[in-house]
Amino acid sequence: MRAHRDRTSTPLAGLALLLLCLLCILSILCILCLASPASAASSAGAAQYEIDATVSLESRSVVGTVSIVFTNHSDTTLRDAVIFLFPNRFSTQHGLTDLARPFVYPEEEFDDGSMVLSAIHDNGSDATYETIPGTDFGTAVRVQIAPLKPGDSRRLGMGFRTRIPHRFGDFGEYDQQLTLLGGWYPYLANLGTDGKWKLDQPPPVADFQTKLTPETPMQLALNGQFFATSRPIRAAVPGVQFLSLIAAPRLLEATRQVGYTEVSLLLRPKHFAIRLVPGPDEAMLVMDAAESILANQPPGTPPPPAKLMLIEAPLRLHLIEPAEGMVVISDRLYKTLGPLRGFHEARLAQGIYREDLRHRLSAREPAGDYGWVSEGLGHELARRYMNTREPNRRLLTDWLDMFDWLAVVDRFEKVPKIPFIGSYFESVPAVDPVRDRPTTFNGPRPPGRVVLSKISDLVGEEAYREMIDHCISSSQPFRECAESRFPDRALGFLLDQWIAPYPAINYWIEETHFNQPDDDGFKTTVKVRRDSSREYTEPVTIRLRSVGGGHVDVRWNSQGSAAILTQSTDRRVYQAYIDPEEKLIETRRDDNAWLPRFQALIDGADLGVSSTQFGFGANLVARVYQDYRKDLALTGFYTNRGGGFAVGPRFHFGKPIDITRFRNNLHLFYSYTALDSGFEQARPGFVTKGNTAGLGLRYDYTNVFYDQNPTLQRQLRVYADWFDRSIGSDFDYVSWGYVGSLVFPVFSRRTLIGLQVVNGFTHANGNSVVPNQGRYSLGGTRSIRGIGFGDQLGRNIFVTRAELRQSIYPAFDFNLLDIVTLRRSQLRAFVDSGNVDDSAGRIYDPSHWAVGVGVGLGVAYDAVGFLPAVAFIEVATRVDKSAAIGDVQVLFGTKQAF
Repeated sequence: MRAHRDRTSTPLAGLALLLLCLLCILSILCILCLASPASAASSAGAAQYEIDATVSLESRSVVGTVSIVFTNHSDTTLRDAVIFLFPNRFSTQHGLTDLARPFVYPEEEFDDGSMVLSAIHDNGSDATYETIPGTDFGTAVRVQIAPLKPGDSRRLGMGFRTRIPHRFGDFGEYDQQLTLLGGWYPYLANLGTDGKWKLDQPPPVADFQTKLTPETPMQLALNGQFFATSRPIRAAVPGVQFLSLIAAPRLLEATRQVGYTEVSLLLRPKHFAIRLVPGPDEAMLVMDAAESILANQPPGTPPPPAKLMLIEAPLRLHLIEPAEGMVVISDRLYKTLGPLRGFHEARLAQGIYREDLRHRLSAREPAGDYGWVSEGLGHELARRYMNTREPNRRLLTDWLDMFDWLAVVDRFEKVPKIPFIGSYFESVPAVDPVRDRPTTFNGPRPPGRVVLSKISDLVGEEAYREMIDHCISSSQPFRECAESRFPDRALGFLLDQWIAPYPAINYWIEETHFNQPDDDGFKTTVKVRRDSSREYTEPVTIRLRSVGGGHVDVRWNSQGSAAILTQSTDRRVYQAYIDPEEKLIETRRDDNAWLPRFQALIDGADLGVSSTQFGFGANLVARVYQDYRKDLALTGFYTNRGGGFAVGPRFHFGKPIDITRFRNNLHLFYSYTALDSGFEQARPGFVTKGNTAGLGLRYDYTNVFYDQNPTLQRQLRVYADWFDRSIGSDFDYVSWGYVGSLVFPVFSRRTLIGLQVVNGFTHANGNSVVPNQGRYSLGGTRSIRGIGFGDQLGRNIFVTRAELRQSIYPAFDFNLLDIVTLRRSQLRAFVDSGNVDDSAGRIYDPSHWAVGVGVGLGVAYDAVGFLPAVAFIEVATRVDKSAAIGDVQVLFGTKQAF
C-alpha cells in the first residue's frame, strides 16, 4: 500500500520552499560553469563520452562522432591511447562449426561487420593512428597523442561509421531489429597503473552523453531508457561499461507492478510463428517468472530497482545478456519443455540479480574484475533462489545420471552440441567460446561461476557462503574482500590464475602403493601427476575407495606438476580416483582412476526404414571409463537379410574431431548371422538359408563434427569380411570394398552438393556359393534409391550417388506442444546410378547402369526446446530402361543418406 502525502500547505511555507529550490539550482549552475569537461572527468575519475550519431535500419549502420575525455590515472606519461573498434571482430568468421552457424547467421550466409574511423583529433589537433599488430581482426588501434602527464586529462574526438552484420546474438541485425549490446562506437581501452593499455580487458565504467538521430521512425531502448520517435533523442547514461542499444520499427510492450518495481517487457513482433501449446503464452510465462524472482530475492540482495526492463532479442547461443540498465532475453527463453524451464528461469534470475547488483559493483570493481564478479555473484544468488523455489528440483547431473547408460548422453555431457550451453552446464572453460561479446571477445575468460566454485572447493561450503554474504554488501572490491576473509589462502595469487583464459589441463595417477601395513590399519601412497598448458593451482580431491563401500578423501592443492600423497585407512583400499565429483575441467578423464573404472553403454542405435526395407541395430560398448580411444563393441542387428551379432575391439586414433570422436577408426570383429530364407534373389526359386559367420575389418575416416547437416564432409570406409565353415559359417566367401563420400558448399552454405561412390566385390571360395544375404543390392537407402531393396542382387557393385541440398529461408517457428519446434526446411534432389552384377567388369559399363532419381524435404527442428536435429522424407523412382519404371519408393529417416 502506498502512503499519500497531504498536498496542502501555508503560503509562507511554499515561498520558503521556492527560495530553497532556486538556491540549489543556482549552486548547481555555478559548479557546471566553473568545471570544464576535462576537469569534470578528472574529478569524477571516469571517462566522459559524448556521442552524436545517426541510426539506420535500412543500411544497418550507425554513423556519427564521439568525443572522449579521459584522465591519465597511471604513474607514467602517456604518448598514445588505445581505441577498440569492436565491430571489426565480425570481419571474418571465427570458431564456427556446422552446429553453431545456423545460430549465428540467420540464412547461414556470412555477413561482415566493420568500423571505420575518420578525422581523429587530440585536443583539437589532428592525430594519426595505426592498427596494433597481433590484435584479433584489427579491433584495436593506437592513436598518437601529445604527452599526457599523470593526473592530466585529454579530449579525443573522432568520426566513425559502423556497419552492422546480419546475424543473431549480441551484435547484429535480424528481422529489422538492431541488437547492439555495446561496442557500436569507438571506445577507450582500460589503462593500467603502469601506463600500459590492457588489450585483453573490457573498458572501465564511464559516463555517456548521447544524441541519437533515427533515420526513420523507430523505437529505441538505450540502457533501460525507452524512446519511440522519429526525432533526435538525448540521453545521459552514467556509470556503465558500454552503451547497449536495441532499435526496431515496433516493439510490443507489457507491464506489471511487482511490489515497488515496475516490470516492463518489450517483445519482438512474431513472424512465421505458430504456437500450439496449452496454458499461458510466453509473455505471461516471462512476467510470472520475473515476479517470482523479484518477490523471492535471497537475503543480502540489494532492493530491486524502481523500474526493470526486460527486452527480447534474437539471441541464439546465449539465453540472457546483461545490458546495464536492462536485461536482454532470448526470444526462445520459454520455448522449451515444462520440466526444463527451471534451467531457463535460473538464467533469468541471474540476469535480474546482476542488474540489482550493478550499481554497487560498478562503483567498486576494477574493469578487469567487474564482468566475472557480476556473473559469478548473479549466478550464486540465482542458485539460492532456485534452491528456495524448487528445493527438490533435478539438476542436469541428475538427469544425466538417469541415462548415463546411453553413449549419446555420455557424449552430450562431454561435448554438448546445443545452444544455451551455459543454462545447463556450469563447468565450462569459456563464457563466450564464439567470442562475439564486447566484454570477452579479446580475452576468452571462464565464467565467474567457475571461479567462485573454486573458492568454494578451497575453503568449504559454509565459509564460502559466509564470504559471499559479506562481500556482496561490502564496499571493498570483491577480490580484496575475499582475500581479507581468508588471509592464509593466497587468494590473490589464485584468482590471477583462475580468471585468465582456462588452460588445457589433465590429471592422472602415475603410481600407487596400496595397503602397506600401518599399526592397526593400512597405509596407501598415491603419486598424482598433472599436465597443464600454464601454471594453474586448484584444489583436487583424490578418493581412496575401500573394500566394503567406504572411502577416504585426500586433498592436493595441485601446486607443481606432481604430488605424492600418503593416507592411513582402517580398511583395505582397492582404488584411487581423482576428482570423483567431476568438478575439474579436464581435457580427458579416462586416466583418473587406478585400478581403472569400466563402463558399459548402448552406442550407435540405428534404424533404417523405407517402403522396401527395414533394419535395426544397436551397439553395446564396454570401455575404460570415458576412454574414447578404444572399446569393445557388441552389435546386435536385424534386417531383411537376417539377424545376428558382431563382437570385437574398436580403436579410435589420429586428430580428434572433439574429445569423444576421432578421425580414424578401426574395428575388428567376429560376426554371426542367422539368415532370413525369405530374402530371395531376383531369379525365382534360388533360396539360401542357414547362417554366416566370419571375421571382419572396418576402417573409417571422417571429419564430421556435427552430422545433422555437414557442409564440408569427408568420409571413407574400407572393409573386408572373410566367412568360413571353420568358424561356424555355412558358406565360404570373402567380401571387400570401399565407400567414399564428400559434401561441399556451392556459393554459400545453404547450397550443398553431396557425392558418394560405393564399390564392392564378393568372391566364393572353393565350391561354395555366395548367399543371397551376402550379395549387394542394386536398390535401397544405401544404393540406388528408387529401386526395391531386393529387386536385383549381385556379387559386385559400383554405384555413384549425387545429391543437391538447398536450405529454404526465411526460418519459421512452429511450436508443437513444446516437444518439437520446426525451424527451417531443406529441399533435396538426387540421382543415383550404377550396377550390380556377378561379373566385376560389367559393373563399370555405363550402358548397363540403372538410374534412380528422387526429391525430398528435410526439416530442421528443436526437440524439447534445445536439441537441434534434422528429419527428412523422400520419394524416388527408377528412370532407366528397366521394366520396373513407374514404381515409387518412399524413404524417411533422421540422418543424412550420406
